Amino acid sequence: MKKVLVLAAALACVSTSAFANMVTNGDFSAGMAGWTPWQASWSGAVTIDASSGYLHLQSGNGSFGVYQAITTVPGTPYTITAIWKGGPNQSSFWDEFLFFNDDGRTILDQLDGPLNSSVLSKVDGWGMNNPPASWDWKDPFDGTQWYPSGLMSNTIVATGTTMYIGLKGGAGGGNVDISFDNINVVPEPASMLALASGLIGLAGIARRKR
Repeated sequence: MKKVLVLAAALACVSTSAFANMVTNGDFSAGMAGWTPWQASWSGAVTIDASSGYLHLQSGNGSFGVYQAITTVPGTPYTITAIWKGGPNQSSFWDEFLFFNDDGRTILDQLDGPLNSSVLSKVDGWGMNNPPASWDWKDPFDGTQWYPSGLMSNTIVATGTTMYIGLKGGAGGGNVDISFDNINVVPEPASMLALASGLIGLAGIARRKR
């Protein structure tokens, strides 16, 4: 009976917490808590601010932003979502939304020069990714602003015990003004259902052995 209760408690935990956001302060309501600022060595003056309840990145020259590490289970798929908006009068700029596994390089190298597969959303001032004519708050996974082009999956399978989220802006002598909010990372439902099914099966075995 004790085993059944333990397994039932574990299943309850999975049911209630499996889909909770794994990101610390993903809505920036606590300012920069949980996020680490970064910038490339060649960057000029940059603004990295979350005092208004969302992340604001602005610069006339540089590659910069914030990142956060999340603890993951190898082999488990994780889905990330967010909203973002760009400011007006941007030129020679780029903004990127990154979600990636550790590839062995320094975190700065991975943020400043990410692998293409890690860049979930990218818009730039050169028109390389066909950015829209106007900016507004939106889900970056609606298929209109994917990098390099076309619809890509917004789910990544963890290869280790740590994955990273990177929110990035940059400009090469022009101007970038970008804001991010409501960053969410959750395990894929299918993975959690498989785990829950396994726990239920073990509970049944324990009951039969009573």
